[in-house]
Amino acid sequence: MPVPGEEMTTSQRQGLGEGILLRASWPLSWKVSKEGEDPRRYEAENLHLLEVLERLESGTEGEEEREERRELRRLEAKLDLLAEMVSLLLSERHPLPPARDLALGAERILWSLLPDESPPGAGSTLQLSLYPLSRYPRPLRLVARVRGDPSPTAGGTVQIEGTLADGGERLRDALERLVFRAHRREVARLRHATSC
Repeated sequence: MPVPGEEMTTSQRQGLGEGILLRASWPLSWKVSKEGEDPRRYEAENLHLLEVLERLESGTEGEEEREERRELRRLEAKLDLLAEMVSLLLSERHPLPPARDLALGAERILWSLLPDESPPGAGSTLQLSLYPLSRYPRPLRLVARVRGDPSPTAGGTVQIEGTLADGGERLRDALERLVFRAHRREVARLRHATSC
């Protein structure tokens, strides 16, 4: 699928049956990977980050506010503030890469190159660093193989589509849950928008 605001290319039309995609604008960086790099190298870090995301999202899905929850939410707000302050300090030392529109699934990813980036060749293996939480500057590190030649869009940007390397069953399941939660939120948002 194209990233938001872009047209679909022929190779993207052929891959439509490959599941739902999370569409977001996240900081993303990439580099050509070393030959033979193990995609499971970052499995533990990735699983931890995806678990943190899941826990953070679980409190925002319409839970009933009870008295005992109020105190917990107050403490969580304090921890969020502390995490934000620490992330500010970290981001001054290690700034995040630029945010860009992307589409992420359990098996593939699609994103647009920045104007000053040269496209990787078809079949190249890339190491991707995605930052789903700007206040928690820890990357989700994935390995992907570029599918086909990079495709220019009508808007002049170049889109890269990659097949994610097998990072393990647990990581695949965690990515599927992340994508499904985003899809569920989008469906709920659309239903709410049409009912108003």
